[in-house]
Amino acid sequence: MRAGFFRTATIGLWLIATAALADDPGRSVRLIGQAPSAADPAAKAFVLDLWLTKGDGAFKQDIKGWYAALPPDPAASGEVSGACVSSACVVNVDVPNAKLALTGDFTTGAGGAGGFALTDEDDKPTAQGAASFAALPASAPGVGEIAAPDAVTGTELKSLLEWAGQTVSSDLFDPDVPDDTERDALSSWQNSHDEPATGLITTADLVTLRPGAASGKAAASWTVIGDKAHGWSAGYPAALLPKAETSGNEQRFSSADGKASLVVAVDPPISSDDFAALVEKQTADAPDRSSNNYTRINDDLTHSYVEGGQQVTVVMHRRDGGLARLMFTRPASSDDWTLYDNLIPSSFVVSDEVKAR
Repeated sequence: MRAGFFRTATIGLWLIATAALADDPGRSVRLIGQAPSAADPAAKAFVLDLWLTKGDGAFKQDIKGWYAALPPDPAASGEVSGACVSSACVVNVDVPNAKLALTGDFTTGAGGAGGFALTDEDDKPTAQGAASFAALPASAPGVGEIAAPDAVTGTELKSLLEWAGQTVSSDLFDPDVPDDTERDALSSWQNSHDEPATGLITTADLVTLRPGAASGKAAASWTVIGDKAHGWSAGYPAALLPKAETSGNEQRFSSADGKASLVVAVDPPISSDDFAALVEKQTADAPDRSSNNYTRINDDLTHSYVEGGQQVTVVMHRRDGGLARLMFTRPASSDDWTLYDNLIPSSFVVSDEVKAR
């Protein structure tokens, strides 16, 4: 089956957000909330881990972040989005089969009085009530010590989770601030380790994840390659891909038995139309091809499929100075390589200044 995902609206929003962050890096606001009359899927006690940036008006601030129900409440956690005008804020959370809105002053860590409202999937009101907010203590009840806002970036958290064997959804534009992609994956990892699956980043989680990643890198002889002058970098397990050679503008690495390989290159630039044609050809269905999935966001493509008994992952980034591409191929029947299906593509970082040799 072939699955394609074109998220041009998403990339448009991302570009707007990135422009805003360039002028205003934002700031963290963390609150603990109480909503005594709330019932599943809204929580009676919860955490708002928010990131505020300057909005498009003199008194407006935009909000992104994470909502997490506190134990023992089984209510869901989820991504937060919203805005403030002066100190009047409203944030929305997608919870199972409903939408949760929270109101209050979220511009500082002081908190105060506010409210909650639930609507069903048809936007019909189902519940509402009072809520109160206060500064989040260093240790959240039932969760433990919450890591500092700058303790880990989204990029690092994604890598740590992947080294722990946790699948993280593809996100070509991974932010510096951990978003719902990393939070969802963290929540799954926490659940698998018998922790409260809140998606809140605790210091204990980082103490576990970082040494685990370091150990994995050492065992795999993880090696970073790249060309700073030409705007790209990547990583690969040299212990598993010990054979290295260069052919033209390609750097090639392969396993001792030749059954797994990695190719990285920066080709001369191509036009937008030519890239579209290349994507169409690259992602086309074929008689011997299965599990054919891809994500394209404008000039960036991640594509994976199984063909001829091989699991193949292709990443392409078209820039004005060149077309950066990566292809990782390994035996589809072997579990020894599964860990690297995410790690190798995620390590391929390409700047806007990338250029062919």
